[in-house]
Amino acid sequence: MSSIPKNTQLSEKISSLFTYGIPVHQNTLDFIESTYGATSVQALQQMLRDGDSCDARMLCELVLFPDEYIQMLLEPCVAKYLYVGSDVAEICRMVCARVQYVRITFPEDRENLRVPLSESAVLGFVQRLHITRTISPAMDQVLSGFMKRSGDYLKARVRLRHRRFEWQAAVSDALMTWIKHAYGVSDVFWDALDFLIDFFNTYPKVQDIESALMAQRNLCVDRLAIAEKNKKLLAQYAMETLVLTGTRMEAVCTDQIQKDIRLIDAICKALYGG
Repeated sequence: MSSIPKNTQLSEKISSLFTYGIPVHQNTLDFIESTYGATSVQALQQMLRDGDSCDARMLCELVLFPDEYIQMLLEPCVAKYLYVGSDVAEICRMVCARVQYVRITFPEDRENLRVPLSESAVLGFVQRLHITRTISPAMDQVLSGFMKRSGDYLKARVRLRHRRFEWQAAVSDALMTWIKHAYGVSDVFWDALDFLIDFFNTYPKVQDIESALMAQRNLCVDRLAIAEKNKKLLAQYAMETLVLTGTRMEAVCTDQIQKDIRLIDAICKALYGG
């Protein structure tokens, strides 16, 4: 293990990222254009340099949001150490002492921006890394043992570290079993892993996971039945007629529900057989 203090190591890596460039992806640019009216790089630069305005602060948080790619670059350092709340503040101070500007890059090799870096922007960036959240040693052993591609190992660590639930035996066992049985085999591995993380974020104390997943599946089936009922009503009556008669037309995203059912089926097969 390096003799360089952990906070120094991470702050140097973050500083290097800010100096080399934080990428802004096209979907983010589309959102900025539709929300803030910044239709060019120059317009965005002008807005970002107005650091005291509410729009500038929100824009800065948006463009400096550490996406999964950025977090995977930092994860090797984060994975080596345990961090506490006071480390976040110290890392921010170290970064601010090293860099005063951040380079922002755009898709298709368009021109880049060099924007003043505020303490609040650095703090927001570091806080969103969630470095104080940890991966249990047993989970890390499974990840490193089964995921031979380093990129997949880092991706899984980042996603699991961003969970909101605490590690408990039933939840950890379910996640580790899915990784052991499905990684490299199931074509829905990552989608199902995300589903499980969201599921346990919603039900963090669940013990009988199989029953809970089946209850969620039944709920999905019920929602599909509602969607089919709505479809038949709309085929018979105009929307105005249904509104006037007080008929409720609940919005149902059938594509997502059908996907959730497929994910639950794949998870239950891997975890419980059948």
